[in-house]
Amino acid sequence: MRSSTRCLLSLSSRTHVASPQSGPSVLFVPERKPEAIQDWNWSRGARHARDTGGESAEEREALQHAAGAGVTEAIERQLAAAEHAKRLREAAIREELEARQQSSAKEREKLSFNQREKRKRERGQQSTGRNFVEEEKRVQRAYGQYSGFD
Repeated sequence: MRSSTRCLLSLSSRTHVASPQSGPSVLFVPERKPEAIQDWNWSRGARHARDTGGESAEEREALQHAAGAGVTEAIERQLAAAEHAKRLREAAIREELEARQQSSAKEREKLSFNQREKRKRERGQQSTGRNFVEEEKRVQRAYGQYSGFD
């Protein structure tokens, strides 16, 4: 079937069969409707209130009460959640302190003086007045650096 015949058929049936060469038809675009008068000035909503019947004082009061009650309930839930989180944090801190105290007491009982001093050196808390050069050499040996000057 030729494309001209196809177009004639489409015009007669008011539907358009698009061929690969053509795009959408502009013959069937509806005509523009006359637009209503548009007023783009600012208003106070009096026309809308008049059309919808407005809002009575009882409705406003009920709405304010419902909104206030919802906010109050949300605040109470948030405060309860914050209090619960605070209690959990405090319990975790207490447990950590107890575990640390127990482990440190066990470490003190088991470790010799030299072991305790070694632990202090590793933490950078040495109390003895050792030689700075010896300490630096010890640190280098711990990291695999050997100077050969020992």
